[in-house]
Amino acid sequence: MNPELIKDKVIAITGGGAGLGFATAQALVKLGAKVALLGRRQDVLDKAVAGLGSEHAQGFACDVTKKADVVRAFAALHAHFGKLDGLVNNAGIARPDPVEHMTEEDIVAQLNTNLLGLVFCCQAAIPLLRANGHGLILNLSSATVRHENEISHLAVYAATKAAVDRFSKELREEVKEDRIGVTVFSPGAVFTEFGLGWDPQKMSAALHDWQKKGKTFDGYMKPEVIGSSIAMCFGYPKGVAIEFMEVKPCKITEKPLF
Repeated sequence: MNPELIKDKVIAITGGGAGLGFATAQALVKLGAKVALLGRRQDVLDKAVAGLGSEHAQGFACDVTKKADVVRAFAALHAHFGKLDGLVNNAGIARPDPVEHMTEEDIVAQLNTNLLGLVFCCQAAIPLLRANGHGLILNLSSATVRHENEISHLAVYAATKAAVDRFSKELREEVKEDRIGVTVFSPGAVFTEFGLGWDPQKMSAALHDWQKKGKTFDGYMKPEVIGSSIAMCFGYPKGVAIEFMEVKPCKITEKPLF
């Protein structure tokens, strides 16, 4: 991996205004890249761009669950930057609840954002990456797909991320003739604002059930650790890509009691 290869690349990041998306943008900008931040709220994007510098970043309001929105946003970012070298499909939501009680609204929201939104963004990015002669699509998966000692009551969320894994495998075969790589990036637990807005009672029930899986877990990571790891995936020569990466904390941590 050569950090110099990241310089001057243009990377689109969904959910780029906060959390892991913003941490990834910070890491890429430090390495000389330019970032196109996609998110639903223009005020959040504007704040993120102000923090990164408008010479390095630009925000594009976009609801990834709506294909027309995605098409417009990618056309706008391409017009602004003149090219696209990569895409980080980071946008995602979780709604903890036992399967039996999960509402239709919460099920549909997770499927639409975590899977359909990712597919729509890949569709919009592929012709731009092909026109550029190469590129990388990095799709965020989750350690919940592979590890049992993660928070409970995330069946639909984990299922959408497992679907991302399989989708990425198929996509990789379709685009490699265009020298477009596809990376599945699987982060473990990260201390972010991801859980803000979760129903307190449902969250409490999930945490109580989590205790049954054992008294300890692997702990949390800071967002900048994952952001830097994602950014480094863009530092490989044309025609070379990491196909799967999982970054997890590796320390024994006592679970809080509830």
